[in-house]
Amino acid sequence: MTDSEDHQTYRLSPWSERASHSPNGPGDISVTAVLVVEDERGLRHSMCEILQSAGYMAVGVADGEDALRVLRTLRFDAMVLDLELPRLDEASLLADLFAPPPVVIVSGHELDGETRRRVGSRVVVHLTKPVPPEQLVQAVASAATMRRG
Repeated sequence: MTDSEDHQTYRLSPWSERASHSPNGPGDISVTAVLVVEDERGLRHSMCEILQSAGYMAVGVADGEDALRVLRTLRFDAMVLDLELPRLDEASLLADLFAPPPVVIVSGHELDGETRRRVGSRVVVHLTKPVPPEQLVQAVASAATMRRG
């Protein structure tokens, strides 16, 4: 299996535990879905596991084309997006979507003026790798709140 075919859904724990660890507070059994688009397999899996442990349902894909396919099928509350994706770059991915979820950029590079112009106002926050787990969770919570808000 190639890395681009390596899709993994990280599911939450059983319902009783899910309600007590929900990012929306104790007793909330709604699921906040996050798409993680990262071509580096280990990092993609780590980010999904961090988000899962914080109470999110995370789906990880390796490139822009897979992200586009998944986003046309499922609704996500937030998207964690790497820059410089294979097969379809981040700006093209966002341009091809009618209503993309709020985006958290996670990249090893700062956003230059051209990239910022191309991705536009869809980006809620930009985090520079390596990202501490609590910072990732906080950024995703902010993005998901915008979608629900």
